[in-house]
Order: sequence, then structure tokens, then C-alpha cells
Amino acid sequence: MEAMTTGPIDQCEIKADGTWVTIGIRDAQLLRKTQIRCKACAGRIRVQMKFTAHPSPYFMHFAKHDGCRNTPHLFSGVSSRHPEALE
Repeated sequence: MEAMTTGPIDQCEIKADGTWVTIGIRDAQLLRKTQIRCKACAGRIRVQMKFTAHPSPYFMHFAKHDGCRNTPHLFSGVSSRHPEALE
């Protein structure tokens, strides 16, 4: 069994010139029409905001997937590629 991720997920991947590259969540916030994927499962994700006393961005998958360690509340314990992975 693979260990679950602890702490906030602060990196994702975007496609630039045909290659997936890693960027931080703050940079991803600025991109509106770019597809963003999860580094762990390659599933499509989006940046959401927590509106609290200290607003902070976080990633959310478009479609749930129990094989992604970046979603500890759903994670089955076995990592797998998202069924709708972005290529």
C-alpha cells in the first residue's frame, strides 16, 4: 500500500508546447482556459478557493477517483491512473 499524501497539494501540471510541465497552485490560479491535471493520477483538476479568514487556493478533481493519493478522503490505498486521464 502506498502512503497517503499529507498536507496541501500545491503543484499540478499544464501542457506547454506539447509537454506536461509542473507549476505551482498560485500560477495555476491565473490560467483560465488551460487544462490542468493532477500530478498523481493525471485526472483533470481545477483551482478552487477556500473563503475563510485566510483565503487559500486548493485543487479539486472534476471527476472523483479513489485511486488518487491526493484525495485522502476517497483514496482506496492503491494508486492508479484516473480513468479520464489527460494525455
